[in-house]
Amino acid sequence: MKNFVSTILVVICAVSFTFAQTSSKKVFSTTKLVWYGLDYSKVRLIDGAGFPYPEEVKTKYARAWNSLIVNEQDKYDVKKYFQKSQVDFDLNAVKEANKTINEEELVTYDSYEIEKSEVQEMIKAYSTKAEKGIGLVFIVESLDKVGEAAHTHVTFFDIESKEVIFHEKMAGRPGGFGLRNFWAGSVMDLFKQCKKNWKSWAKSQ
Repeated sequence: MKNFVSTILVVICAVSFTFAQTSSKKVFSTTKLVWYGLDYSKVRLIDGAGFPYPEEVKTKYARAWNSLIVNEQDKYDVKKYFQKSQVDFDLNAVKEANKTINEEELVTYDSYEIEKSEVQEMIKAYSTKAEKGIGLVFIVESLDKVGEAAHTHVTFFDIESKEVIFHEKMAGRPGGFGLRNFWAGSVMDLFKQCKKNWKSWAKSQ
């Protein structure tokens, strides 16, 4: 009986591993993608990140940064940077998530990280229009003006199961005049980094 149970467990593990490999490959082989936006629901501003009014991340900037990508698609060309022929936009889940930003916890003077397990929990809570396909969301962990970095979880997930299938934690370099443009610059930098790494990521799967 022990041998039978062990065999079953080995088969289950092998199937799960094969599924994970196959799923992650879909990120690079599919021609379609759904862009879910920039999730700031757990973001922290390191030492205030230069925000005179930190609460504006919730009341103003989260919406403004997400709108930039939709309204300026020639510049923030998701199709070009992620090698896709079709990209749909579904920002509703992120809009709802960003409403939950805790203004009292936004500023921190300590080290701060979002674990990958937390990223998975956040995506599990998303309500999506599409039933199937590959989704992409940028979960922004922290904005650090002194360190000149927006630490971000670039996350691809299977829309049907809400399972994370490819994930890279990256640091986008900000730049530009004014708070909105300064941190929007970090998104553009992340886009460029993703394009540069795309082939090597695909080969690793």
